[in-house]
Amino acid sequence: MSIRKFERIRVLSLVALFILFSLLSASFLFSIFYSFYHLHKSFPYDRALFILVISALSLIIIISLCRWLWIRKIAATNPSLRAALNDEQENTNRLKAYRVSFFALLILQLVSKMPILIWRVPWDVPFQSPFSISVAGTIYFGAFLYYNRERRHE
Repeated sequence: MSIRKFERIRVLSLVALFILFSLLSASFLFSIFYSFYHLHKSFPYDRALFILVISALSLIIIISLCRWLWIRKIAATNPSLRAALNDEQENTNRLKAYRVSFFALLILQLVSKMPILIWRVPWDVPFQSPFSISVAGTIYFGAFLYYNRERRHE
């Protein structure tokens, strides 16, 4: 397998993960906006949404693990592919994406407490932990794809 084809497979996997995490974040946002705009009532299908989200997260983890193991198996057979995975620029892009995701999490936590600070009402963001995880995943994969895109155009 050529390095170009291997890189394309890896990028398509990352794009799929980005889309899945974006949809997951959107489902949480829908629940949060419903709760906020309907006099702070919880979403009527909270339990169903929670089961759906947990199953979606489980599916994302299983698919990612299988894809990662498959990519590692392919890379183990070819030393040039293994070197492409451990590239210094690739590691730098990964760390940049982690940094963006970390600061986004900090800002998200601050924004989620703003209604309490501004209006002094006892309203808390529903599903805050899973929402934070899904937003962090979305931002990480998006930033990593952006930085890798930047690298390919050098």
